Amino acid sequence: MSTFSKLKYGLKRLHGELVGREDYWHVNMLFRDKDKFDLSMYHLDISKKADYPFKIKDNIPIVDINGIETELVVTILSYGLGLIDAGFEKNKDKLILITKWLKENQETDGSWKTNYADKTYHLKSGWYSGMVQGMAISFFIRIVNLNLFDKQQGSQIIEKALESMISDKITAVVKEQKIIDEYGGTNTGVLNGFVFSLMALWDYGVLKNDFTLFNTYESSLKAILKYYNFGFWSYYDIKGTVASAFYHKLHIQMLMWIDSVSAEPIYKSHIRKWKTGLKLKIIYVLIKAVQKFSNLSKTDTLNT
Repeated sequence: MSTFSKLKYGLKRLHGELVGREDYWHVNMLFRDKDKFDLSMYHLDISKKADYPFKIKDNIPIVDINGIETELVVTILSYGLGLIDAGFEKNKDKLILITKWLKENQETDGSWKTNYADKTYHLKSGWYSGMVQGMAISFFIRIVNLNLFDKQQGSQIIEKALESMISDKITAVVKEQKIIDEYGGTNTGVLNGFVFSLMALWDYGVLKNDFTLFNTYESSLKAILKYYNFGFWSYYDIKGTVASAFYHKLHIQMLMWIDSVSAEPIYKSHIRKWKTGLKLKIIYVLIKAVQKFSNLSKTDTLNT
């Protein structure tokens, strides 16, 4: 992928950020204030992900990443969860095929590997992701709950996925707290990836009526949340990467969800602060743009 193509992609994203335009990769996923013990629809409204506008092969979305077509598991899971949210009954046939693909592509250690090289975090193709594991757990819990997959097989897949998600391949210790890392082995503490994992632990807690794991990792998030503060804005990760407007808004919605299942006041105060930051969006988006364009060679481009 040429520098010019990456620059063009970056400028298009910057314009979208400034005007608030959504695309498939950056749709607003709003907190769905529902029964917190409901295992049907997802915690965030992910239904827009059901409408995949690019190439689909055998009902599996194909992603063009940096000019190379691949089956990207996080996109497949987003698509699958979107299909559930958009109406599982009308999407039943598609969901069965998605489930089949996920079952066949789960590794013996319970993981689903991400098959592209990530330059930002210096990861070779085949890296582990806590976000992927979490979304997969949430997906299979819902598929089983909706009677679209065998309960015993589903339980085995979920347990193996959970074992992988909380293994040393994916967990990390940052600021003296054990977290689930979106980019396994990097110790970067990407906020949205950690929360997607927490959502899976909550789902697992509802399924098993045991919230020990959720409480453990939620306590870690509470302890490190202050490190994601950038004035009235949020950082994307623990390393000080400024969040884009898309991720900043996603962080707010995610904290609204955590606040709904936790009695901790820290989340409400961060929600208020980060919502105030939206009024100053142009300042933070431009700061993010400077940071992004200074590392243009590491930018990944997706279907446009």
